Amino acid sequence: QAEDGIRDCLLSRGLGDVYKRQHENSKGTTYHLNCKDVTLKSTGRVQRIYYFSKDARDTATDKPDGYNVKENSRTGLPFLTKK
Repeated sequence: QAEDGIRDCLLSRGLGDVYKRQHENSKGTTYHLNCKDVTLKSTGRVQRIYYFSKDARDTATDKPDGYNVKENSRTGLPFLTKK
């Protein structure tokens, strides 16, 4: 846990973990879940964002507890929602 109370992104621990960070949409495209800490310009507060990418990146992370992966029915893009 970081000093400011924000947990570090959970990074990969092995090949089995890859499947926890991937989502295949209804069109057959595989997306990889990533996270990043960003500083908000308006308040200067640090906030964690989660996003999906088509390529595997070093910012890959596991799905956070309390969230589900859903898919935009029109575009097929995945996104996280709270349970």
